[in-house]
Amino acid sequence: MDPRLIRRVRRRDRIATWVITAGGLSVIVCVLGILVLIARVAFPLFLPASTRLIANPPAPVANGESTILAVGLDEFRSIAFTFTDDGALTFFRTANGEVLQRHLLSPPGGGSSRLHAAQEFGALNYSLRWANGALSVLHVSFKPEFAGDGTRTIVPQLEELAAHEPPPGEPALRLGIARFAHDAGLTAAKVLRDGTLRLYKQVVATSLFGGSSSEDVRVDIAADVPGQITQLLLDPVGETLYAATDSGYLLRWDVRDPNDVRLLDRVQAFADGRAISALGLAVGHYTLAVGDELGGVTGWFPVATGNGSGARLTQIHRLSSHSSPVVAFLPSLRAKTLLSLDRNGTIHADQLTDESRLLTLATEQPLLAVGLNSRANGLVGLDAAGQVLVWELNMPHPEASWATYFGKLWYESYPGPAFVWQSSAGTDDFEPKFSLVPLIAGTLKGTFYGMLFAAPLGVLGAMYTSSLMHPRLRGTIKPVFEVMGSIPTVVVGFLAALWLAPIVKASLTAFFLMLGLLPLSVVAALALFEWLQGRDILPRSIRGYEFLLMLPVTAVALGAAFAIGRGLDVLVFGGGMPEWLFNQLGVRFDQRNSIVISFAMGFAVLPIVFSISDDALTNVPRNLTAASLALGASRWQTVSRVILPSASPGIFAALMVGFGRAVGETMIVLMATGNTPIIDWSPFNGMRTLAANIAVEIPEAPFGGTLYRTLFLSAVLLFATTFVLNSVAEVVRIRLRRKFGQY
Repeated sequence: MDPRLIRRVRRRDRIATWVITAGGLSVIVCVLGILVLIARVAFPLFLPASTRLIANPPAPVANGESTILAVGLDEFRSIAFTFTDDGALTFFRTANGEVLQRHLLSPPGGGSSRLHAAQEFGALNYSLRWANGALSVLHVSFKPEFAGDGTRTIVPQLEELAAHEPPPGEPALRLGIARFAHDAGLTAAKVLRDGTLRLYKQVVATSLFGGSSSEDVRVDIAADVPGQITQLLLDPVGETLYAATDSGYLLRWDVRDPNDVRLLDRVQAFADGRAISALGLAVGHYTLAVGDELGGVTGWFPVATGNGSGARLTQIHRLSSHSSPVVAFLPSLRAKTLLSLDRNGTIHADQLTDESRLLTLATEQPLLAVGLNSRANGLVGLDAAGQVLVWELNMPHPEASWATYFGKLWYESYPGPAFVWQSSAGTDDFEPKFSLVPLIAGTLKGTFYGMLFAAPLGVLGAMYTSSLMHPRLRGTIKPVFEVMGSIPTVVVGFLAALWLAPIVKASLTAFFLMLGLLPLSVVAALALFEWLQGRDILPRSIRGYEFLLMLPVTAVALGAAFAIGRGLDVLVFGGGMPEWLFNQLGVRFDQRNSIVISFAMGFAVLPIVFSISDDALTNVPRNLTAASLALGASRWQTVSRVILPSASPGIFAALMVGFGRAVGETMIVLMATGNTPIIDWSPFNGMRTLAANIAVEIPEAPFGGTLYRTLFLSAVLLFATTFVLNSVAEVVRIRLRRKFGQY
């Protein structure tokens, strides 16, 4: 042979080897790059919370005798403010302590301007309690103004929303809080020196012609209070009143109607009788935070009792404990994050939903007062040395944790712990529910029902076409199946949702009859054909064309199932099986359910399973088939005992490829199910899969937010699941290949 030809061939072989190797490595690099990309987006979900001290100005006290009662911070962390007991509200720059404004506040009704307490109740609204027993509500705001050169200046603003002047002769005030809502007016609650619990409420009435009038109502709340009330708390709109005692009791009243004040709860929070030292409401005003004198922090909200007596305040969460009594709570306005301050000046930040500790903040000098800004990204505190400290808080994803994604949590207004996915609601203060368990269960459920249809039909069909069907007919059937795989899944989902789902609902009884009647009819027909051929009644030339003879049998069986099903609907189920299931068994039937998914997804996966299985069965060496037939085995014995075991690695690979295809299917599941993220294996209900959830949620997910990154975490799970399945499948395929000696 010409040496030049040999060198040319070898050179081309080397080039082909390099190209193939480079192409394979490029594919691996691209796949790993995709994994790194999606994992990089999801990774910040699990970064720990952190703080950074950004300013440390001196406290702006006008005279050495005044005491700072409360501190606050704007959303830009550039301006802080203080309330002092001499009635002064001072705004100053956090960078250098420069005083910007000082307002001398005066109590309603005149008299002493001594301020006893200033308490924030969300969005920079403050309830002020004065020495003369008066209560007032102030709102602090910060307005950005821009100069001609584009320079931004933050201007503090102060607005008095409402005020309550004590009536003449009222005993001295021991505790008092006030709330104001534009549509509900002023609500004030007081504990007087003589122990009386008194409620003042401004009742606003609106006429049909757009006018409004108000009436002030005073009510003394009669309650068997065990011990002395140490804490009072009103929700921001003045509808629910909470009280706590030094003997560990919690009380809750409905005060929406001052003429019908109802005691809803009287609960001993702690069996050992420890005093309750602080109360607070998390965002949404549903979960009550309770701090006690031993440093414990618990979360409570009403839970339905189930006996018709309404909802009762129940301890749901137990957060990280302090080493000293809790004195204040700072709830975030962005998430179910709760900051708590103890008497030693240590701050804990906890996430209520999963009870996780986010961070702990302790200073050299104990903190006497703290304030959290509206964005929950800034914290201001006053320490015992008179210094103001301003921190930058970095808690971008407090809702994200392994417990959130895979744990069973007790959410607000739920009767018990549950796996729930609910990423949004009608209000901004709801509790996000990011459990991936219902989505994983939905993915497995949809895949199971899809493979339940595709696996047996694909493998058995491949066995028949490769070994029993006439080659001429096989040459027509196999391309038809392969063309089926090219049908867009959006078309399959569209037909399943709008055409197949109504048929299944209207003919559910016929469907179940079909599951039994169709296989029995086919088996009976095949037995009849075998008996006729054994007596030479049917010509031998029919071998390989039994498929065509089965078509009328299948049509007759389907027609009989639908005809009998309509009669049974009337006689047994009173007109419809879905309604009977709900009325008699309490089983809900959704029109877009797992039965529809079984047909639709099975139709999409079937061509893959059939084609790969057919190739594996066809490629079994013909000498094995010939040897089996020569030894007297029947065609079925040859297929089941010789060809099938030899082709089992390829068939297993076909099933795994089909399984992976079903796991990642999006459009069919998106269109043909109710997209309900529930854990229910009933075939009469729908589901939501991980892939469909990404398609549904990603258009509305804020870029970089918790939901956005959680969807990328779902993509990582899908990727990892597919990788693990393919790896396991390859290991099993290799072992099967070695066991059965496949070429």
